[in-house]
Amino acid sequence: QAVHAKCLIYDSAHRPFVDAARHLFPPGILLLCYHPGSVVTCGTLNQELAGEPDTDFAATLRTFSSQPVPCHLRAQSTFADVMLYIFTSVTTGLPKAALMRQQRFYVSHFAMAKAFNISADDVVYNCLPLYHAAGTNLGVGLALMHGCSVVLSKKFSARAFWDDCRKFDATVIQYIR
Repeated sequence: QAVHAKCLIYDSAHRPFVDAARHLFPPGILLLCYHPGSVVTCGTLNQELAGEPDTDFAATLRTFSSQPVPCHLRAQSTFADVMLYIFTSVTTGLPKAALMRQQRFYVSHFAMAKAFNISADDVVYNCLPLYHAAGTNLGVGLALMHGCSVVLSKKFSARAFWDDCRKFDATVIQYIR
């Protein structure tokens, strides 16, 4: 089964891998390169992309309105619609794309928000990768749907975990053992 992606957002640290696979991408796919920055700026402008075919994600993000999506556009979406693909790790072959519908995304973070009384005042510390369902659903989903802040860690570090939680005033943490 093919995934007909229209956009690929990747971290600038993965640029060599994207470049190596570029010939495999469908024509017209939008490539957005994210260059991590400080928590305050939500990324920095990526100077290495000047004149490149890829687009700077942070610069693109700043061109969009911060206002809610108009009702007439939201009305076209249903809970049955595919929201995103999570690429699973498998023991044989390449990772497989597992689709996630809007309903699963919504229910997972909604249940967590209700169970733990998470609100817009919270700061979620997410040390899980965004290609992991929990990292996306619970970490980023809480921020998108409930207005709380999310701190993304590059990777889990037992040594830095509690220092990071204090540094960013985390009120919610998640981890999978």
